Amino acid sequence: HRDLHSFPTRRSSDLIDYIQQMTPTDPQATREQQVADLSRSSKRLAMHLQVPIILLAQTNRRALDRPNPDAADLRESGSLEADADVVIILKVPTDEARAGEIDAHVVKNRHGRQPAVVTLSWSPHYARIRSLLQEVS
Repeated sequence: HRDLHSFPTRRSSDLIDYIQQMTPTDPQATREQQVADLSRSSKRLAMHLQVPIILLAQTNRRALDRPNPDAADLRESGSLEADADVVIILKVPTDEARAGEIDAHVVKNRHGRQPAVVTLSWSPHYARIRSLLQEVS
């Protein structure tokens, strides 16, 4: 963990790709406890900096088998769901007619409607996700 005062004062957001790759503070703790500690630290950092922190995390293999994943599919820690204000799970449709699309499943939203699924345009060879809606000039 870096000193909080070393961060610039004006930020719009931070992205952590991905939480399971972060170095734990206690290598002797269970993996679930390590991820829980990292999740809580990220939440505290977001509150201190007053910016959203976007944490990418792996899901377990069950999420692949179900049409609608949920927050319980987050890998290695239930604290990711507990600490998060919003949980969105991305899932590529298996239907070939939907090639170039990805579904964003909003499985938790403390400040709005849930559950919801938003279909987005996906270009995996560019690692690009965009809205399917045309931009209005």
